[in-house]
Amino acid sequence: MKRSKAIVAAACLLQLACAGESARKIRVGIPGYTPLRAGDVGEIYVTAFKADETTAEFDVGKELADYLFVELTRKFEGKVFRRSIPADKAGLAGDTEFWKALPGGSGPALFLTGTILYKEEVRKALLETDAKELDGPFRQEKKGLSERRLYTFAVDLALIRAGTGEVVLRKEFKETSTYPDPNLPFSYAYYELSPHFKTKFFQAVFGDERLQERYLFTR
Repeated sequence: MKRSKAIVAAACLLQLACAGESARKIRVGIPGYTPLRAGDVGEIYVTAFKADETTAEFDVGKELADYLFVELTRKFEGKVFRRSIPADKAGLAGDTEFWKALPGGSGPALFLTGTILYKEEVRKALLETDAKELDGPFRQEKKGLSERRLYTFAVDLALIRAGTGEVVLRKEFKETSTYPDPNLPFSYAYYELSPHFKTKFFQAVFGDERLQERYLFTR
């Protein structure tokens, strides 16, 4: 009995303590983790990306390499270059001997390569509209198909150390988005999703902050 009273008393005290507190949701920047140190990299060479699916009108492998070159030039404090490689070597991070033999710069350098999958899928769903009255009390439901376009933007990316062929960072990224307009050009979602990928890529490479929600308790 004494033990039960003690538990009840403790619960009451806890409730009273919490009653005087209020919680407020805030957003804080959490530093990201990166295996790279500032002194480890002086130059980045953007090579080529292998596209799992592409079209003659839109070369996603070339688009991604061009995009990353521009964004890295703006972000990276060191030097950023383009480096041509044979098409069959793009994305082959495990070919150590090839990357080891590929010329780099005079200082610590990394090669950037990977694969990209950008595809479009048509999704159809059966929909029911509001019932419509026909001839007095008789009602009829009109059914139809709703067509949406699902786009997938997936990148398997690798940073490889020049001179050794060692893979210092390998990470997969995936973004998806659905659009109700069936007449969108194939490249539309690519330009919508690539900035989201860039943010996560910079977090992985440079340790950029991630915004997360936390609760701040105040009395």
